[in-house]
Amino acid sequence: MKHCLFWIASAMTALLTGSAVGDQPQSLGTGAHTLALFTFNDMAVRGDGTTLADDSDAAERPTAVMHGGSFRDGDGQKGTGFVDARGQSHSPGQAAAWGSGVNDSPDNALTVRFASHGYRRLALRADCRVSDTGPSTLNVEYRVGQGEYQLIATVPVVRDKDFHPLGWDLSSWRKINDQSEVEIRMSWSADGRGVGTARLDNVQITGEPRGDTTIGG
Repeated sequence: MKHCLFWIASAMTALLTGSAVGDQPQSLGTGAHTLALFTFNDMAVRGDGTTLADDSDAAERPTAVMHGGSFRDGDGQKGTGFVDARGQSHSPGQAAAWGSGVNDSPDNALTVRFASHGYRRLALRADCRVSDTGPSTLNVEYRVGQGEYQLIATVPVVRDKDFHPLGWDLSSWRKINDQSEVEIRMSWSADGRGVGTARLDNVQITGEPRGDTTIGG
């Protein structure tokens, strides 16, 4: 599998509400390591519906699970270009795509499972594209291990058939620091009209080495 490395292509701001941010790139700092990354280009898709990340700094390889969509672009579901957290550029390729009917169920989602052991001050980014009849919001949640999902943010999305970067500073959610298993779930709202479509691309989670901080700190 071809290894890919990531830099952030969206601005990320330290806000507790997890609101979407602008299109200008902003550095995460030299201490940021990639814990999970998905460009959905040349990915190894398992029969159970998961896909492996191309590369990460974490000891455990992260996985992503699609619910109600496809990792393939057989229907022309192209992705968008991306500059990752280490400055490597990625050409537009595939995207995680939900076809007509994405609005029918809130179970249409992408779940990323990764390890944050030894890391803190996590951050999440993704590129989002929604049709004009697609869902109006994206819900972002987390859980540790097999615990209950906790809401990070409900984010309004632009519905204009173009990709827009979204980003969240997760440093305030300290429970996801230094954990052997964390899940981030991004799910679409069940609104709009049934013919709507949506895509996510270039999903990246970064963190800073924990250093001498305590577990969960």
